[in-house]
Amino acid sequence: MKRSKLINLTMPVFFALFGLWILFTSRNMGKLEGTFPRMVGVLTFIVALFQLYFDVRLEDHKDKFRGCNLRKVIEALVAMSLYVFMLNKIGYLLDTALIAFYIMHSLGYRKYGLAVPIAVAFSLGAFFVFKILLGVPLPTILLDF
Repeated sequence: MKRSKLINLTMPVFFALFGLWILFTSRNMGKLEGTFPRMVGVLTFIVALFQLYFDVRLEDHKDKFRGCNLRKVIEALVAMSLYVFMLNKIGYLLDTALIAFYIMHSLGYRKYGLAVPIAVAFSLGAFFVFKILLGVPLPTILLDF
């Protein structure tokens, strides 16, 4: 099997395993709390299997990762890990505003006078949708209602 084909098969295999991991870990949740994670796990697994099937059947593979900036990928993974780690410590609003600002900065947006209000507005908008409209419990420090 060609190296490029093996490289292209890594992502569907990873996401299939990730979907199974979500299903496995959601077993410990209650029936109501675990519904959404189970749906995400099943959909992730099914989509990954379809992608794996089509990638296996494909004859001509191009290296999808050629030119990938590995440093930026690792930087993004560290930022997302910090986001998850800090969520319960500093609350959803501040944590989400910080990750939104980081994303804008990492994508090259340098107008900080505008980036900060946009990050705060995004955080407040997401908070409104999830906490107020959908009733999703979010870790909050100051606005615990």
